[in-house]
Amino acid sequence: MADFKVVQTFIDHLATSVSHPQPKPKFFIGMSEASKLSDMIVCFVMNTERQMKNHTLNCNSRVQKFILVPSDFTFLTEFTSIMLNQVASYTLEEIYEYHSRSRIKFFEIAGAELCRQIKNCINFNFIEPIYSSLIKESFKNLR
Repeated sequence: MADFKVVQTFIDHLATSVSHPQPKPKFFIGMSEASKLSDMIVCFVMNTERQMKNHTLNCNSRVQKFILVPSDFTFLTEFTSIMLNQVASYTLEEIYEYHSRSRIKFFEIAGAELCRQIKNCINFNFIEPIYSSLIKESFKNLR
């Protein structure tokens, strides 16, 4: 069984949220690594960014967004924001189960430079301590 690597991107075709209780596809970027089935994977939601006039590329710490350009990942076709204050979590077991049922599809892993830019944009005051510690620990191991 393979590990889940930090900054792995994926789509969950049946994701839900408080604001959208009906399942709909959402892109995520995993911000922690996992090797045991019970390990928690901390993720941020990725959304198409329609208000680019209000943002700059890369870190927008004031609004806790990191703006990606379509060339950052092969699956992006438009400017996309990583919502650094919208945390989701999965266990590694859930990731494998959902992937085996085609609910989750994996895309690429971000390069080291982009990883660090994203991590450095996070204001950890807006994230629960358990999630913050998992992200920080995973980035210590990033090479």
